Amino acid sequence: MQVANKSGIRMGSGIAMNTTVDAGATHEVLNLESPYETVRKLATSNAVVVFSMSGCCMCTVAKRLLFGLGVGPTIIELDEHAAGHDIQAVLYDLCPDGQQSTPAIFIGGKFLGGIETLMAYHINGSLVPLLKDLNSNAVVVFSMSGCCMCTVAKRLLFGLGVGPTIIELDEHAAGHDIQAVLYDLCPDGQQSTPAIFIGGKFLGGIETLMAYHINGSLVPLLKDVGALWL
Repeated sequence: MQVANKSGIRMGSGIAMNTTVDAGATHEVLNLESPYETVRKLATSNAVVVFSMSGCCMCTVAKRLLFGLGVGPTIIELDEHAAGHDIQAVLYDLCPDGQQSTPAIFIGGKFLGGIETLMAYHINGSLVPLLKDLNSNAVVVFSMSGCCMCTVAKRLLFGLGVGPTIIELDEHAAGHDIQAVLYDLCPDGQQSTPAIFIGGKFLGGIETLMAYHINGSLVPLLKDVGALWL
């Protein structure tokens, strides 16, 4: 995140994702760092963050819009947070003059703005692409172009509306070396392709992918990492 606040302080950069932060969960950290550092860490370690006030109608509008798009933002309710007052002062410094400090929305580690900016992005059609860009590699399939089980895995994901990043190892300059790494990751007796990673974690091969699909846990997992928005 590269954001200049009214005090002239700049805040670092990064990215990631999930849902809600408990007021007490970050309390010990807050005691050890400045409010600016707290905001920076929260913003850069979660893909979508909403700093909110529980009784604020515009905050509710922002959260409902994001939930309606299938996004599970990290929500910080400042009036329920031990360091809420100090965090709000930081957000005030980030906002343009005359703009309310809540809701304050961060996407991809960058300060997007308040409800006006969020709605403008939504109306002009740029919000959903921005959200999708956060997780362009949320699902990665290491494949062999002539492998029937790789084709099954890719078709299953495409059929669910996921656009995975696909690495065809037989067409890749370092394919042999990558396959050796994947072989080490796989349980004994399991083929090294297809190898499916979801949210940066190794899920497994076709057997694991199909098991997740059959037991109903695949779609929720894909939504959790931002590979599915609706």
